[in-house]
Amino acid sequence: EFPAYHSLSVHKKHEDWTVTGGVANLFDDTPPAVTSGLGQYANIGPSAFVSQYDFFGRRLFFAVQKSF
Repeated sequence: EFPAYHSLSVHKKHEDWTVTGGVANLFDDTPPAVTSGLGQYANIGPSAFVSQYDFFGRRLFFAVQKSF
């Protein structure tokens, strides 16, 4: 199985206001197990995949920015 992570976001700028919102890891996929070479499996820690996968699951985000 190939894990695929999808995110969805909306960005709207109006005059001096900017609003951004969305969902990260839309389908709440878990990262694949990675072997440590000793026959043990883990999906956290110093591995080649630690920066490529989302370990927090699905989450919402929202940001508002105003220019002065």
